[in-house]
Amino acid sequence: MQLNDALKAIKKENLNIPWPFNTYNIEGVSVDSRMVTADEIFIAVPCPHVYDNILSALKKGCKIVIAELEVCDQYFNKHDGVLFLVHENPRLALCHILNFLYPNKPENLYAVTGTNGKSSTVHFIKQLLEINGSRAATIGTLGVEAPLSNDAMEDISKILDGVSLTTLDPIRLHKILQKIKENNIDHVAFEASSHGLHQYRIHDLKVNRAAFTNLTQDHLDYHRTMESYFEAKKILFTEILTSSGTAFINIDDHWGHNLAQILKTKEIKVVTFSTQNPSADVEIMNIRLSPIGSIFDVRYGQNIYFDIACSLIADFQISNAITAALLISNDEQHFISQCRKFNQLRSVEGRMETFCFNNDIHIFVDFAHTPDALEKVLKNVSKVCQGDLHLVFGCGGNRDVEKRPIMGAIASSYAHKIYITDDNPRLEDPQKIRNDIINGIKNGDQKSVQIEEFSNRKQAIIEAIKRAKKNDCIVVAGKGHEKYQIIGQTFIPFSDSEIVKNEIDNIEKK
Repeated sequence: MQLNDALKAIKKENLNIPWPFNTYNIEGVSVDSRMVTADEIFIAVPCPHVYDNILSALKKGCKIVIAELEVCDQYFNKHDGVLFLVHENPRLALCHILNFLYPNKPENLYAVTGTNGKSSTVHFIKQLLEINGSRAATIGTLGVEAPLSNDAMEDISKILDGVSLTTLDPIRLHKILQKIKENNIDHVAFEASSHGLHQYRIHDLKVNRAAFTNLTQDHLDYHRTMESYFEAKKILFTEILTSSGTAFINIDDHWGHNLAQILKTKEIKVVTFSTQNPSADVEIMNIRLSPIGSIFDVRYGQNIYFDIACSLIADFQISNAITAALLISNDEQHFISQCRKFNQLRSVEGRMETFCFNNDIHIFVDFAHTPDALEKVLKNVSKVCQGDLHLVFGCGGNRDVEKRPIMGAIASSYAHKIYITDDNPRLEDPQKIRNDIINGIKNGDQKSVQIEEFSNRKQAIIEAIKRAKKNDCIVVAGKGHEKYQIIGQTFIPFSDSEIVKNEIDNIEKK
């Protein structure tokens, strides 16, 4: 890529670039001053260390820097042989250039945002498309999943380089999307996190279908207020969704309802859906749950379709499946045909992942780590549980402190026996975290709930399983798919699901 091509990408083609910069061949872009090479453009992303980062990039031999005006003013004429280009939004400039460098991407990009339900929804999209005979990929919290050869997946692993984010940084994201396209996959469903949206990680992607699942308390350590959190989610629909695209909005909560109204005033095509709001375009009705599946009715416009069988066992999972079906459907009949395939769906790892032993004790492993997610899991399990409900959970350290007593109070409203334990305490005192939760339990509705505290999460899970009796249900919440426990700054191998499987095996061998 010539420098002039990069200038066109960021709409600065009218600049009079002096020699020899106008002859430079650009091999790529970088935001990492430690890794940038002499033939790459360095994008100086605004941060407290931006000046140090630029100096580090220059020491690596970098000759072209894109930065904000204030930053460029500090360096202009101070470094011979270096070209500083002003851009009002360096993060957005990065996306523009990446789109030029990696132009080949899958034709159908489905983006899902919301506090809860993103991972399940994108995986249900992939499953439904594959049932229909299409090849599809997902990008999100669970990594990159695609029907690729071992060599292609190895290439993607090298691009990821151990990075695990719900929404990848734009450089990795564009590279992976092009790699997926090179392997003839034209459907990609990905998670759009509030951090990713706020930090311009997915701008300039041609997203033609986007969904909003819900908005509940989370990430307030980053966004500070629910209003700011909402504004970040809204970006997907107001700045990224193509002009001909469709927004699918769950209006179960007031945030979704408000979002739908805002988008309609902007003349964005909106389809609303809900499990409880009869004003929605699509309404999920008469849900009947059991430990092995569910049946429900669905209204699309004025038409009601009865007795849709589903392999999933929670109303929020049905809602996630409906979201997926809407995103990939062209019309009402196509949508209903997708719903009729819900009995073939598999729960996603760590998302209401179900285990059963002795034929009458059910265990559910779920990623629920927010107040809303925990309440939804417990509410749904309580509907199918004929005995006591056991709950194993904790809260993360160095994260939103306010939600801990809230989650404790929610736990006391549904569970009969609660096993408080650790969940990624990080650098915070685990005892303090557990105390914050216990204070919420003691102030909750159900004063007779049994509480037991375990510093060892594995032991908490094993004790819950050992103590469960016929018809009891156990919920292990918070970690879901995670394969580690973060203690201090160390990632220690740990899996709720593996511990559950191993303990069931041990019991059944006796």
